[in-house]
Amino acid sequence: MTERDVSDEIPNDHAEMKRTFPKARFDTKFDALFVPQATALHGIPIEPPLRGRVGRLWEIDESFGNGTYWFYAIDDIMGVAVYDFIFKTPLEFSCETPDFFCFGSYGKNMVPYFGKNTDPADRTLLGYAWAGQPYVQTTKADEQYDVTSIVLLPKAMQLMSMRCHCDPLVLSRAIASLDGNRDVLGLNQVFDEIRQARPSAVTAHAFYEAKITEAVSLLLDWNLLRAQEPRNALRPSDRSALNRARTHIENNVERHVSTDEICRIACASPSKLTRLFKQAEGMTPQEYARSVRMDRACRMLEETDIPLSDVAEKLGFARQGSFSEAFKERFGVTPREFRARRRAIA
Repeated sequence: MTERDVSDEIPNDHAEMKRTFPKARFDTKFDALFVPQATALHGIPIEPPLRGRVGRLWEIDESFGNGTYWFYAIDDIMGVAVYDFIFKTPLEFSCETPDFFCFGSYGKNMVPYFGKNTDPADRTLLGYAWAGQPYVQTTKADEQYDVTSIVLLPKAMQLMSMRCHCDPLVLSRAIASLDGNRDVLGLNQVFDEIRQARPSAVTAHAFYEAKITEAVSLLLDWNLLRAQEPRNALRPSDRSALNRARTHIENNVERHVSTDEICRIACASPSKLTRLFKQAEGMTPQEYARSVRMDRACRMLEETDIPLSDVAEKLGFARQGSFSEAFKERFGVTPREFRARRRAIA
């Protein structure tokens, strides 16, 4: 069934702002999972290359909000998805979906939908299994929703389990253990790379399959260590301190934030905060701050036309040359070369 066929079945009930999608036949299982959602969210299909992407891409109708909805499927058994949108009015919809497993990095406004409402981080790792029930989504007005996730259909669970030499039940339990209170070393970085990467159509299959394999491997290793050393999990108070520190760093990329300042915000000593960051992120607070600034730089270079000197200033660098040196050290190319390559792809 095409996207137009789906939209034709939407009841015209704007008073309730609710859409219901009956079970339908689609060309692929991933279409059945994502197309009804994109359609219900007032997504307008656009050509992915226009945004330097492969896969399938929608932009939210400006009459209802703004943002994008994208996914890339691999052999119709697994894939990656990135959503980032905000709506002017509340929206609710439901649809039938195939069975699947999902885990990802969820924005704080998504966390309450998983029954969690205490101290959500800007990036929260969550995982779940979905089987035998309709998918229901509700969004509020004027709230930013962002998700970067990996979706595995049952056949992919078997494949990934074989690759990692484990039982599929072990993998499903590892996914389910991502309850919003756990930090898996390196996993958020994988989701960042999925969100930011723009591989070509030639390499996309290999790139995203490798990222899915990497994420599953990190998750399984973490789950194994957790079983052997259950005390490694962050206590709620430590996680709260870490979340405050992360948020403060991410909200102040335009200037250098000292370790002492971060410690005051987190209510933690320098040694304790460093231990928490190394446990959760694999780096020190200042290394994390540099990583955040460089990731923000990538977005600014890709999504705006502002001069490099202004990018450097907005990221707290005293000189454009210092910014260029730091950027090249991180990515192997200068900011100017990075921007030119992105524009060439688009």
